[in-house]
Amino acid sequence: MMRVIDTIAQHRKVIGFSILISFFLALISFFSNWLMLIHTNEAPTPYQLLDISFYFLTPIVSWTAITIGMIHYTQRKNINRNRIIIQVIFIALLISPFIRMFDILIDFSLKNLIGMMDANPFSVLADVWLVVISTSPGAFLRILIIAAIVYYFLLRQSNHKTLTIRTRDGVYHVLEKDSICYLQSEGNYLNIQTQNGTYRTRKTLKSLAARLGTPFLRIHKSTIVNPGYIRQLSHWRNGEYLVVMNDGKPLTSSKSHRESIDKIMTDLIGNSEMENDPISAIVHPKLA
Repeated sequence: MMRVIDTIAQHRKVIGFSILISFFLALISFFSNWLMLIHTNEAPTPYQLLDISFYFLTPIVSWTAITIGMIHYTQRKNINRNRIIIQVIFIALLISPFIRMFDILIDFSLKNLIGMMDANPFSVLADVWLVVISTSPGAFLRILIIAAIVYYFLLRQSNHKTLTIRTRDGVYHVLEKDSICYLQSEGNYLNIQTQNGTYRTRKTLKSLAARLGTPFLRIHKSTIVNPGYIRQLSHWRNGEYLVVMNDGKPLTSSKSHRESIDKIMTDLIGNSEMENDPISAIVHPKLA
């Protein structure tokens, strides 16, 4: 529950904008159906207007839930990976019938609650399963729209110059990304080392990796570094490297993140020298 509250607090602009889009689409659908009733020379009654308003406005509930869930899912993944798009499409195909079923169930439940219908919402839902299947493509497209909104905002956020995190004492801190030296996981917590001190949060390394963007590089499953704060880099053992930060903190890289080390080497000494002598110690000229 606390994670959901944190997500809403930290991404309220994304969630708010997403809900606004949902409300706008619902209004377009509502007025389109209203105009269709008028076009057929049928005077819309308050009952009919309430009926179609429930039908088009209740999906906002599932839209909001999907948006929050999408943000959680994205923070657990690296949003720069192309495969996440395929994953989202696959998940959308699987859950779209259930999302549509949920929307219709809310619609029927509200109508039952205010006396517009006497039948049990679940029994009615069982009778309209063909409607659920036929309208599932709409739910599928809705999930893709939400994904586009979420990814746009989070990718844009990753290019911002600040990072907002919540520490163990419940206080939110706005950190300048340029001041962050490295991030390292420690059990259920994450230590963020900056020029001004250390911040400890319960955020995962994956979730912050997506928000940090460049120039941060992951050198280990539990470590992300800002290359600008590396004092020394040297070969350690079996394809692993020792990375010494400007505060003297020794960090180690893993074989699975060798591409990050190669990029750091390329930026520091150039391709040609790296190919000739890839394992010698490198001292950062600005931090030595």
